[in-house]
Amino acid sequence: MNDQLSAIEWSVVALARGDRLSSLQAPGKFRAFLRRFLEGDRPSPAFADKRLEALRRVSVHAWHRGFAIPEAELDRFLNAGFSEQQFEAVISRIQRSKAQASCCKNGPQPGHVHALA
Repeated sequence: MNDQLSAIEWSVVALARGDRLSSLQAPGKFRAFLRRFLEGDRPSPAFADKRLEALRRVSVHAWHRGFAIPEAELDRFLNAGFSEQQFEAVISRIQRSKAQASCCKNGPQPGHVHALA
């Protein structure tokens, strides 16, 4: 089994940074109406591909909550065909990216590159 993520999968991790935790819940009728009324018809950030959606969900949790990933989401991730090593790689990269971003809160420092690396 390949424990590396593809470029597309790493792109999903990066895109998940902008997703809210609320994007993981199906909106109720009232919330859906309000969202359409206030924000217009905005497409759902959810992926049709179950594997990519499992990755997005774990990534959204990791961006917002760090290591506190609900067990059901970890199970969904593993059942989608990802490995524990891939899970650890995702969490580690997100944590590194968050640490890099917080190191220069007063503006970028010379020589710093803040990419999802």
